[in-house]
Order: sequence, then structure tokens, then C-alpha cells
Amino acid sequence: MVYSDLNKPPHKGVIVVASRAQADVNRTAILAHLGAHGSASRADLARSLEVSPALVTQLTRDLLADGLIEEREVASSGGRPARLLGLVSQDLAAIGVKVAPDHVAFVEVGIDGVVRRADVRPFDAVSPLAASQLIDAVRGFIDGGASPRLLGVGVGLPGTVAEQGIGVVDSTQLGWVQVPLGEQLRRALELPVVVENNVNALSAAEQLFGQGRRFDNVLVVTVGNGVGAGLIADGGIVRGRSGGAGDFGHVPVREDGPLCQCGNRGCLEAIIGQAALVTDARSIRLIGAEEGIDQLRALAGAGNDEAREIFAHAGHQLG
Repeated sequence: MVYSDLNKPPHKGVIVVASRAQADVNRTAILAHLGAHGSASRADLARSLEVSPALVTQLTRDLLADGLIEEREVASSGGRPARLLGLVSQDLAAIGVKVAPDHVAFVEVGIDGVVRRADVRPFDAVSPLAASQLIDAVRGFIDGGASPRLLGVGVGLPGTVAEQGIGVVDSTQLGWVQVPLGEQLRRALELPVVVENNVNALSAAEQLFGQGRRFDNVLVVTVGNGVGAGLIADGGIVRGRSGGAGDFGHVPVREDGPLCQCGNRGCLEAIIGQAALVTDARSIRLIGAEEGIDQLRALAGAGNDEAREIFAHAGHQLG
């Protein structure tokens, strides 16, 4: 799925024939709004989602045909009864999957935005059987009690995702090269599947449902095991030719810097990523050999000057 033009066409009142991916995003936004806020008119949806009335009419026509929403008549004080749109079933849900080097997190979310189930399972990303094990894990979570009406599965992971129709993944953190994960999941699960860089997925969620809704240009930055950014420009995610526009963790910032897992020296990730901060803290015996980022964060929160300096230095490098 290509997250572009998430919210609105360039000119109000003009129908823009969006790509299938763009339409999917806007359809999801309509379903989420109806689930969270209840029945609404087409005009209400257009105002709330900041899209043209013509585009709402086009998308809701498809949703009605698919049996996902229905028209409801509401008595009015005079004239024609008002027609509202509502969800056919509150049983609609989607599965979210977050892939990390050593674990996979799952969540089932209802169309009303309520989390119904969640689970975390161990995972070995560098195993030769990693892709098939991930598929089995996703299937196992679905079989463990998922709604009979699943809209699809969304997968977020570190790395770049090219060829969105196939979901081809390259990830230094996971040790994956040209893994067609999206295609494999779709075939195995027989469900719609979106595979996306985890920060891009976060940015899309922020644009659709969070603070980013009010802005056309937003930068979302995450610092964890890796360092990444999601850039929203003119209301759409900037992906770049190969899907790695925000993958700036491997930009070299120090010529004589530490060795990065990608093989280069001085990458931003090797200087301010969690592993680097933990190494810095252990080198001055601020935390023990078995302690990690949680302990370092707790020390900084408690006001420890050395811990705070480690984070301040990382922030300076990032800024």
C-alpha cells in the first residue's frame, strides 16, 4: 500500500480516481470514524475526514456494495428523512503485527478502535525459516479467537518495503534481503495484507487518527534499536523510490565513529540507538552488564546527571 494523499484530493468538489491503495486508506478512515463515533451523514464524514463530498460518495458507495456499512433513516422534523451511514456489524476487526528481531507483537483491534486481544511471542528473525515461522505465528494468533469478519492484516517492521503490491522487505535489523513477505502472507492467510516500515505505519496512523490530522506536513521520528523517520508532506507519506525515504539511521555522522551493524562506521544509529546508549552507560559503570535501556531510562527519570547527559548527547547528535 502506498500511503499518499491520505486525506484529501487536491481540489475540493472534484472526484479524484485514487489508486487502490489510496482508496483503501480512505475507506479505513471512514470505517474507523463510524466505529468510533457512530452513525454519520456523508456530509459529516466529508467534514470530519477533510475530504471532498464527492470522494466520500464514491467510497461509501463501494462500502455499501461490500456490505460493510448500511444506510439508516432517521426521523426529521420536516421534509425528507435524514439518511445516515453506520456499520453493518461491530464484529469487524483487523490484525496488527509488529516484527522485531527477537519477538513479534500482535493486536486485534475492532472497527471501533478498541483493542480486543494482544499477545507477544518470541521470534528469531535471522532464522532461515523466519518468514514461514512468522506466517505460522500470525495464523496462530488469528486462529486463537479472531473476529470472523477480519478486514485484513497490517505488518510493521524495521527496514524498507519496496514493491508494495508484493511487500518486498530489506531490513538490516532483521537480517532480511528481498523477502517478499506481503505476497507470502496474502497467499497463506487469504486476507488483504499491508506490509510497511514501522515508522511509516506510525506516521500514517498519526495522520489518519492522531495529532497529525490537523497538519499537512509532519515529521515523526523514532529512536529505539534503530533510528527512523516518517515524513508527511502535503498530506501524504514520502516513501522514496525504494520505500526508504525515512531510513536515515545509517547516514554517517562521524567519520571515526563506532562500527554499525550495517558494516559502516559512524552511522547515526550506532551513536544514538539503544545499544549505543547502553554501551555508553556500561562503559562508565552506570548500569551493570545485565542491565539495559530500561534501567538507564529510569536513572535519567530519577535525575541522575550521568544518565541525563547520555540522553542529552544523543539528542544533540540527532538535532
